[in-house]
Amino acid sequence: MDRNVKNDEQRKWLLGKLKKLEAVKYPLLVLLLGAGLLLIPWGGGNTEQAAKPVQTEETVDLAAELEALLTQLEGAGEVRVLLTVAEGVSHTYQTDLQTSADGTTTERQEETVLVSDGAGGETPITRTTTYPTYQGAVVLCQGADSAAVRLDIVKAVSSLTGLGSDRITVMKMKR
Repeated sequence: MDRNVKNDEQRKWLLGKLKKLEAVKYPLLVLLLGAGLLLIPWGGGNTEQAAKPVQTEETVDLAAELEALLTQLEGAGEVRVLLTVAEGVSHTYQTDLQTSADGTTTERQEETVLVSDGAGGETPITRTTTYPTYQGAVVLCQGADSAAVRLDIVKAVSSLTGLGSDRITVMKMKR
């Protein structure tokens, strides 16, 4: 009988602990769920890098066009333009999705759609093109000592690149 009393005491002690655990069950569950979510990779991994002057073909073309345009601006004189790019041009190509199922497995195959260019070669069909996102602009010009010229240059560069005036610097070029 002494043994039954001991088992009853252990059972009561265990039930008391479970009742205390019942009160913190939901906060503990939320805490464990939050910790689990922190362990899931969400794909953010790339940290923002310092701005580097990236010269792509499109950037060089726009910079050359800007230089030619701004040189025509009254009082600007000789002009040089440097654009930094956050993201360059990217293309998304049309794809063809083929699926086959043979009872137990499903096989998916995605292929880029190609079109013959008439000279025996093939080129992919472009579905979307994303144009560059500019990060900043530096403009050197001989007439930068005039506030009106600087303002006109900032307006022109802003309207062509989509940059805000805080991301465009206009400086006087040495002679």
